[in-house]
Amino acid sequence: MEATTPLPGLFRRPGLRKLFKYSMVSLVSILVSQVVQLSTFFLTHNGVLSSIVAVAVGTVPSYELNRRWTWRKNGPSHLWREIVPFWVMSFIGLVFSTVCVYLAEQWAEDRDLTKAKTAFLLNLASLLAFGLLWIGKFLIINHLLFHRDHHGASGGEDDDDIPVF
Repeated sequence: MEATTPLPGLFRRPGLRKLFKYSMVSLVSILVSQVVQLSTFFLTHNGVLSSIVAVAVGTVPSYELNRRWTWRKNGPSHLWREIVPFWVMSFIGLVFSTVCVYLAEQWAEDRDLTKAKTAFLLNLASLLAFGLLWIGKFLIINHLLFHRDHHGASGGEDDDDIPVF
């Protein structure tokens, strides 16, 4: 038996509950990634390396939490329909974020910012880059990656799986 918590009226609308869960998973992923990025930068003093390590580490809990909690998919993951596309999207985010981090690091070096100020600037650049990609990633995941046929094996419709947009 699954425990349920009453949600405000807005979250009772089909699909919005999923968007809320996706947002909460994103917060967990952001926390993990930002801590890893700061730690790696202070250890290596390399913004690009810290960005790569942070995205790689943050993608694992993001994938698992989104798949199991947000989209309520159980069982083994499908390599080509789920894992590879999710990592490709993460890689696209990594490239965009890394370019932003690189530009921010160059800007900071030109201004002789302290390592602490540089580290926080790099984290901000990474956050802004992923923030720009966030809604697009949700739409791709919702409509293509973890989408279920509403009349699939269970035979019934899942109100939480109705597309938001």
